[in-house]
Formats: sequence, C-alpha cells, structure tokens
Amino acid sequence: MTIVCSTGLNLPYGSGVVLVREGWKLHQSNTAHKQGSYLYHPGIQSAGDDTQVSPCDLSFELSTHFRGPRMWFPLKLFGVGTFRAMLTEKLQLAKYFYHRVQEIPGVEVLQEPELSVVVFRYTGAPGGLEENNRLNRQLLQEMIRDGGVYLSSTTLKGTFYLRICVLGFRTHLEHLDTCLDILHKALRKVKTSLSEAKESS
Repeated sequence: MTIVCSTGLNLPYGSGVVLVREGWKLHQSNTAHKQGSYLYHPGIQSAGDDTQVSPCDLSFELSTHFRGPRMWFPLKLFGVGTFRAMLTEKLQLAKYFYHRVQEIPGVEVLQEPELSVVVFRYTGAPGGLEENNRLNRQLLQEMIRDGGVYLSSTTLKGTFYLRICVLGFRTHLEHLDTCLDILHKALRKVKTSLSEAKESS
C-alpha cells in the first residue's frame, strides 16, 4: 500500500489517495461488515467488476466530506506524468540546495535529503550550543525579513536548525539560487552584529 500526501502533489490540504494492488480487497474492507439497508445498490452484483462498484463501497466516509475529487480531477486533467515530473524536479532541487549550502563555510547540513526537505544550521558562533541556537534564530529572522523566501525551522535534541522545504509547483532552480543569495546576505549581517557585540564587550 502506498499513501500519497496532498502537499507533495500541490493539492488542497485534506486530500490523499491510497493505492492498492488488488482493488477487491479495498472493496471487501468496506463491505465485509453488515451494511444498512440504505446502502443497497440495484444492479451491482460483483466486486470483481470495477465498473460496477459504487464509490461509497470504496471508503468508510459515506455521507461525510468526499475528498476524492480533489485528487481525481487534477490527475485526470493533467495526467500522472505531470505530477511525476513535478515531484522529480523538487527532489532534484532539494539535492541541489543540499550540495550548494555545504559550500558555505561554517554551515552544517543534518543529512542528505531523502525527500524535499533540507535541514541546516550555521555553526560559527564562538560559544556553545545556546549561542549557536541564538545565532541561527537571528539568521532565520534576517532571511524572513528580506521577504524573498520563507524558511521554517525545527529543533532536534535541543539544537535549532533552519529548514527549507521544496514543494511549491512554482518553485524552480532560480528560486533556490535566490534563497542561497539571501542566506549569504543574512549571514554577513549576523556575522557583522556578532563581531560588533564582541568588540563592545
């Protein structure tokens, strides 16, 4: 079974799809229990014929919000190849950023990305962990203040990291280069304020 997240396909939140190898098992999982009389479907005899299966037999949602069309319509309209190409590009962009950001002196990357998230931090503060955490928070604020890109953050075992997630269908190579430029500028500002603070103390 494969679960596809709606975010990775640039579809509205709350969308998703489960791909199953044997469709009759999905049908069985939702019809094996005793059903109410209101679920009787005239003319539908066998789960083996996919064209004769009622959609309500493929999900436990019944009359609750039907999320399927959010994913079905774009897949039918643009085709699977479009989404495959988009996801491939985002994975390649994450790898590109992963390699480029390591070229910046003092930048540490947590690990090579398996999907489209790269987690990194600057380790150039003279103090210990808390000083480096403070510096990286300042670095993130500078990048967001610039307004050209938006990065998020995460804290792992007490260590503060910057986090870039490459998913937007409008995000391309030039935007990753812009992000790297903004990171360089923000680093210069942070280093300047750090050296000024040292001189004043």
